[in-house]
Amino acid sequence: MIDSTRTGDEVALRGILRELERAMTGTPEATATTFARYTDGAYVLTGPGGLVSDRAEILEGLRRGTVKFSSYSMDDLRFRVEDGWGVVIGRASGEGVNPGGEVFSGDNRFTSVWIKSVEGWKLVAWQATPIQDR
Repeated sequence: MIDSTRTGDEVALRGILRELERAMTGTPEATATTFARYTDGAYVLTGPGGLVSDRAEILEGLRRGTVKFSSYSMDDLRFRVEDGWGVVIGRASGEGVNPGGEVFSGDNRFTSVWIKSVEGWKLVAWQATPIQDR
């Protein structure tokens, strides 16, 4: 059920995040296509280890299947949406295989920055921080 206090833009962003979440465990081409649809050309990822990657690098890895998730989910989402921009903070959990062929799993806190263009909402930045065991 959608909370009636949510704005239309928040509902739209929530839907995009769910679509991205589902796509992460799809075929390499489907994952890359969905990622491309919702990311801005200037998109930048700062990964959990501090490595910075641009959109082209990520798309290439997704298309080749060098990064493959066997499971991926997002929760604990918090939204701040204003005129033409939005920030979403949440938790992402995933398991898969990295470009080196090593199995990985982990939970990260993320901050994502979105802009609203004539094409709809586009992701411009994503920063992930590992959640440390307490």
